[in-house]
Amino acid sequence: MDVKPLGSNQTMVSMGGVSVLYSYAVPVAAIMNNSHKAFKTDHKWSSTTSKHINKFVKGFEVVEVSQETMDDWKKAFIVR
Repeated sequence: MDVKPLGSNQTMVSMGGVSVLYSYAVPVAAIMNNSHKAFKTDHKWSSTTSKHINKFVKGFEVVEVSQETMDDWKKAFIVR
């Protein structure tokens, strides 16, 4: 697992070919590193978080998914 701060209250966690953007402790976008697909939450966050999400997924084919799906992906990153 690789954890990389991207800016104030923004963190990217990468593991198993997936990079997930967190705003504070909430997963809001993900990129499948071996494809040209990105996923972003359909939840409407602040304008600042929305800018961070759009910057993160720029250049990728973007699919909106529910925040519940993003939260499920967060659970997959929990190391036990």
